[in-house]
Parts: sequence; C-alpha cells; structure tokens
Amino acid sequence: MRRARLSALKRQRGATAIEFALVASVLLPLLIGTIEVGRVMWLWNAGGEASRLAARLAVVCDIGDADIAGRVADSLGAGAASVIVPQISLEPAGCDRDTCQRVQVTLQARSVTTFIPFVDFAPVLPPQRTTLPRESLSSTDNTLCQP
Repeated sequence: MRRARLSALKRQRGATAIEFALVASVLLPLLIGTIEVGRVMWLWNAGGEASRLAARLAVVCDIGDADIAGRVADSLGAGAASVIVPQISLEPAGCDRDTCQRVQVTLQARSVTTFIPFVDFAPVLPPQRTTLPRESLSSTDNTLCQP
C-alpha cells in the first residue's frame, strides 16, 4: 500500500510547475497588456495637457515656436516627447504675434508602439487641438514664461 502511494507521488512530480507555466502564460501577457493600455491612456491625457500648455505659452509669452516645443517636451519627459510634438499656428493667416487674434496648437495623430507579448497592438492617438484668444501680457515678470 505504501509503495503504491509513493509511486503515485512520483508520477505527480512536476505537475505544479506545469500548472504554473500554463497559468503564467495567460496572466503575464494580460498584466503587461493592462500596463500598456494604461500607458497609452496616460499619453492621450498628456497630449491634451501638452496642447493646453503650448497654447498658453504661445498666448502669454514672447518666445518662439521652437522654445515652446522645447518647454512642452521638458514638461512631458523623454517617453512622451517623441510622440507628442505641438504645431503652433496664428490666426488669421499671415499675421505676426502682435496682430493675431487667436493661437491654435495642434497635436497630430501619432501611432504608439506597445510591448504586449503575442499581440500586435499599435493604437493611434487622436489629434488634439487647443485654440486660445491672443492676450497682450508682458512676459518679463511672468513666471510661466521663465525657463
């Protein structure tokens, strides 16, 4: 009787490792996928915030488009700066910063590469646009305009 019980236990060796491998092969991609979807949602929200920041800087500060894009990239960090690039346009067309009525900042739709195992998922962030009326505030004592 005892010999039969030991024989049954020897046949069961390794069953736990196989069960763990089966469960982990499902749960690990699910966990990584959840994290990646959260990262995509963060980038989407960061894009909206970046467009608002760029529009506010363009409206209030007397700095160029390259400086505004650099400030937006600094506020986003290295991970999002390559995906989110603001394009600034003044309205009406052909005006300069002193005679314009509105400033419009557009973020183009960009594809985001994700790292989900066994799944080809590359969502496209929607384009985002912020339009603000031009203000004539001095940027000399404004803390927003200081680098």
